Amino acid sequence: MKYLVLIIATLFLVFSLFGYSPPASAVQASDVFLGAWEGALDLAGVKLEFTVTFSRDANAQISGTIDIPAQGASGIRLGDIKFEGRKISFTIDNPGAQGSPTFEGELNDTKKTIAGTFSQSGFTGTFSMGKKIPAAN
Repeated sequence: MKYLVLIIATLFLVFSLFGYSPPASAVQASDVFLGAWEGALDLAGVKLEFTVTFSRDANAQISGTIDIPAQGASGIRLGDIKFEGRKISFTIDNPGAQGSPTFEGELNDTKKTIAGTFSQSGFTGTFSMGKKIPAAN
């Protein structure tokens, strides 16, 4: 019993000192979402084009930004980014964005398109976006 307590205390200390990293498979599963995505949302008959970019920071956390050229918005931070298998959801995390703009979508089988619903201030529409292919040099 004494040894079991010692082992648990040692493991707790190791995790506390060095932090816990998710398994490589969990990190890799979200990597398919990394990069730039170009798309459009359709809300009440209004189509609005946007670009979303997801990246991984030094702590292996996913972050993102959205650009909406028609509104003069560039580099707006995304928040509450979640992955569950092929599903992704995120919000526009900006005090100027009224009504909690939320995207909930699913990656298609080719892993090149995400489509789903967009909601804001009680209104719901649809969106789709495709993986932006980097230009060849």
